[in-house]
Amino acid sequence: MIVTEEGSAYSARLNLASDKVEPLVRPDTMSSLDQSTAAGHTAVLASSDAAAPEIYALDSGKLRPLSSHNKDLQAELRLAAVQDVHSRAATAR
Repeated sequence: MIVTEEGSAYSARLNLASDKVEPLVRPDTMSSLDQSTAAGHTAVLASSDAAAPEIYALDSGKLRPLSSHNKDLQAELRLAAVQDVHSRAATAR
């Protein structure tokens, strides 16, 4: 499953014995956009602030690249720096 939390999205699993959500990758490394699991293997479509989306295999908590379709495009682009912005609504307490 993909968990969204405080501006990030990451692959995780629900441990039914403990009723806890366990991240499958460090949430601060990449944002998971989609995933597919079959026969004990998981493929993840993920991106980061500095990288366009690519397909990765999820192996022991690490993302291993399976595609490089955006590599040439990424080399041509100069992306601006990204920073998190947080705010509260005027009606929030």
